[in-house]
Amino acid sequence: MRPELVLKPNEGLGELSFGMLPVDVRDRLGLPDTTDEHSGPWPEVCFGWQYKRLGLDVFFQRPRLLWKPTDPFRLLMFTSTHAHLNLWGRRIMKLPQAEVFAFLAHHGQYSSERLEPLGKNFTTVRIPDLNLDFEFRKGRLFLCQWRWSQADRRRLQPEVRGEASQCSGGPES
Repeated sequence: MRPELVLKPNEGLGELSFGMLPVDVRDRLGLPDTTDEHSGPWPEVCFGWQYKRLGLDVFFQRPRLLWKPTDPFRLLMFTSTHAHLNLWGRRIMKLPQAEVFAFLAHHGQYSSERLEPLGKNFTTVRIPDLNLDFEFRKGRLFLCQWRWSQADRRRLQPEVRGEASQCSGGPES
């Protein structure tokens, strides 16, 4: 199946929503081309699937800090280089940096912060309100990465806050 490549900040990608289980993602995208599911640096905590044909990586993590081995992995983040990635009705890949920011400004007031560059011709900019990072190579959008917000992860596991409060001995803040 070819997914709809519509970036939905703070929600997901097309019909894929943050918080989904790996089996649900696999049902929609099929088997990944590559994975670090059992070989990554912390396979008990997180892993990624790569869909080369889609220019898409999806990442899963247990959604709480003090996880248990029985906690399910959840869809946490996307990274895409696909030429047809769409944001708010427009293909955004390979647009010049100034055009991307004009487009964002047209859709709202979003703050941005520059991150440490990956190299001489790279610029990475984070849009905190959208949990979105743009990576520009030679002044053009090359990669987008967007993630599930901490607040949404906490809502998924409300009992975690109660457990943390008991552990700390103080009231929930």
